[in-house]
Amino acid sequence: MRAPERSQDRPGVLAARRAWSRPWVAIGIAAIAFGATLLLLLVARRSPGWPSPEGVGGALLDIVLVLAPLALAVVAAAVVAGAERRVGPATGLRPWRWLDVLAGLAVGLALRAVVELFVPTTGTLGGPFGTVTAAVVVAAIASVVLAPLIEELYFRGLVQRALGDALAAGRLLAGAVAILISTAAFVLLHMASYAGATLGQIVAWALVGLGCGILTLFTGRLGGAIAAHLVYNALGVALLLW
Repeated sequence: MRAPERSQDRPGVLAARRAWSRPWVAIGIAAIAFGATLLLLLVARRSPGWPSPEGVGGALLDIVLVLAPLALAVVAAAVVAGAERRVGPATGLRPWRWLDVLAGLAVGLALRAVVELFVPTTGTLGGPFGTVTAAVVVAAIASVVLAPLIEELYFRGLVQRALGDALAAGRLLAGAVAILISTAAFVLLHMASYAGATLGQIVAWALVGLGCGILTLFTGRLGGAIAAHLVYNALGVALLLW
């Protein structure tokens, strides 16, 4: 008689089943995409003819520079190194549950509350653009919709989960180390994207990375982290509109 298979909907922190069959290959793909993104940002910032982010074209190009390589890395890694060769099982992206929404809402609200307590949001949505333009709207939509999805797929779904599978340690210890490394990469990419980042911004990014990482580790799912990231960013945009 066949033993019952482990449910795919209960892959929590102590789950024995690995999401990545070749985790170091997945990490290598993630590293290449990360390096390519940093290089593209460096070249773009130093190119005198690069479109200004004040225009829609420049804003879209900035978004593509950061998010496109990460999205491609997730798909490529899942196909090449995922245990089931699909993005969902590899990254923990599964059908939404109310638990994802509630956990994400709670964590997102808590993160925003802590950040606002120590580093209050200042300015307006216009920010460096001066007024609310089409470019600002594009950037705001990307911040609330695209960034939470793609960044969580890459940093928590790919980097964190692949590292957790690759490290020769207990699941909990490996998961903790994976959270720290993926959070460091998350912060570094944001520092490269935003010139002149303040210490407060760096701490805020670190808190988001840690919060979403812990949520992913203990649920084994990515939905809660995406929801938390979305809520956090949406509240930030709302405060700038206030």
